[in-house]
Order: sequence, then C-alpha cells, then structure tokens
Amino acid sequence: MNPTTVNSNESLFKILGARRVDIIVITRVNGLEVMQQLKIPGIRPLEPPIESYPLYHYRHKKNRHLMPEITAALEEMEKEGLIKKIRARFIAERFGGSE
Repeated sequence: MNPTTVNSNESLFKILGARRVDIIVITRVNGLEVMQQLKIPGIRPLEPPIESYPLYHYRHKKNRHLMPEITAALEEMEKEGLIKKIRARFIAERFGGSE
C-alpha cells in the first residue's frame, strides 16, 4: 500500500475519480458533501464502513458543571438509538439518501 496525502477533501475525490488511488478515507458526511458538489461518477461509500471513530464533545472549563447532565443525556440518546436516527434523518434530508 502506498498512502497519498492531499490538502483537501475535494482533492481526495479528484484523485479517486482520476483512478490515481483505489480508496480514500473521509467521514461519511464530509464525503457525501463533496460527492454532491463534484458529481464524479462511479464513486460510492463502502458499506459497512472500514472504520468508525467516536466523536468527542468539548466544552469550556466554565461549563464543567454541565458535564454530568450532558453525559447522561448523550448516553440515554445512544441507548435509545436516537443519535443514530437523528444522523440518518439528517443524511436523508441533506443528501437524499439514508445511512
């Protein structure tokens, strides 16, 4: 494998569309956004994704007291599948598809 580095998401898709690389790694939403903008034919997201990473929320130290409540709310949303539903709805509305 010969990794290639570029300076933008658009460049990732351009080199993929030009068949200079076989695969690119980008977040789903960013990838869908660039695919919508560039309209390069023959490119699609892999299913299932080859890797998933957790997202981390950051807050200013003055809001430290909110963390237990925020954490509990996010954990409950995750447990109920609400985060996944919100994300799928956003992708469907923004990009005309589903996750």
